[in-house]
Amino acid sequence: MTAATYTAAEREALERVGRRRTVEALVDLRQRHLGEFQREELSGPHETENP
Repeated sequence: MTAATYTAAEREALERVGRRRTVEALVDLRQRHLGEFQREELSGPHETENP
């Protein structure tokens, strides 16, 4: 199926879903990054850091 075969309403719906999934993916990445940062903070100084 090509983009030309979709109605305008169907294209708009697909674009909304795409935007929502993009936002969800960005939120997921931020949460993972924050989780990794918090785990590093809880683990204390790293071997390469000066105490």
